[in-house]
Amino acid sequence: MVIGVVALVLVLTLVGGFFLVRALFSRATSQTTPAQVQPTPASTSPSAGQGTLSGSLEGSGASAAQVAMEAWSQDLSRTHPGLTLNYSPVGSGAGRADFSSGGSVFAMSDRALKDDEINRTTQCVGPAINLPVVVMPLAILANVPGTTQLTLDAPTLVAIYTGGITTWNDPRIASLNAGVTLPNTPITPVYRSDNAAVNEVLTAWLAPAGGSLGSGGEWKGTTGQAAKGSSGVATAVGSTAGALGYLESGLVPAGSTLISLRQGDKAYSPTGPQATQLLDQSPRVPGRGPNDLARVITPGTGDAYPLLRVTYLIVCEKYADPSQGELVQGTFSWIVSPEGHGRAVSAGGSARLSEQMYAELAAAVSTIS
Repeated sequence: MVIGVVALVLVLTLVGGFFLVRALFSRATSQTTPAQVQPTPASTSPSAGQGTLSGSLEGSGASAAQVAMEAWSQDLSRTHPGLTLNYSPVGSGAGRADFSSGGSVFAMSDRALKDDEINRTTQCVGPAINLPVVVMPLAILANVPGTTQLTLDAPTLVAIYTGGITTWNDPRIASLNAGVTLPNTPITPVYRSDNAAVNEVLTAWLAPAGGSLGSGGEWKGTTGQAAKGSSGVATAVGSTAGALGYLESGLVPAGSTLISLRQGDKAYSPTGPQATQLLDQSPRVPGRGPNDLARVITPGTGDAYPLLRVTYLIVCEKYADPSQGELVQGTFSWIVSPEGHGRAVSAGGSARLSEQMYAELAAAVSTIS
């Protein structure tokens, strides 16, 4: 009997001690665990995929922006399922008209709006603004077997496109490419037959060297082979030994001979570090507001690659519909960031911009309402 009582007391003591220890442990962990496992608030940037942007944005304009717009749309559709970013590559002029009439929320254009256009919109309260977001050096490429890189200058290109230089081993080409063995291959100059911004960029640079080859987007030269569109130029040059042409640097086919362009005592590559610096070195269009980043770009000026094609994003600084402005601001804040813009660069839709330009774009977009 005594033994049974003692045993019972021992059991009760052990059980009580167990629950006492458990209670003390629970109290201690309840005070520390939340601080250790409290989750960090998730980012609300477009890349975080939080679905914070919702709505539909319709845009139209330059075909040069199509690759970039597709890359941005695909990425945003994954990270923001409620957001639809639609873009129609109807051409710059039609895109500007759509935007001005309120048929689209934004436009992409190979030129900025003119002074008499920025206030002629139905959806903006105040002026529209122009932001350079798709920037592509215009590359000169050739099909010269045995070479991957050559150098030319404006007078030499004028002579090629006017029939004054007809073979690759011409002394004028040889003088710009010391140490390079050039073949006696006939040169077939290829030019864009359609009205195109690349024609305007190239002919403006060649004009001071005596090249009356065109004006605006129309090519007026008659020497060589005509091709329609950038794809037509790429095909013509790639399939013809000795051919030479021009197109956006992101569209140059692998295996092409890439041409550096000499100005003064320097030669600049369309893929080098100075490929887009002409944008930074060009003055802003005078008389515009602080958030309009339109530039007066003169090919061949500054310490930079001389041929640059710029496509502007055209938006309202203030929309009549505040919800529209909020959606535009949220969407394009990511697109003009180094991360967002990098999606277009990776897709071949634009060259990378300078840190200065990314900062200017971010500041301008932040004011959209």
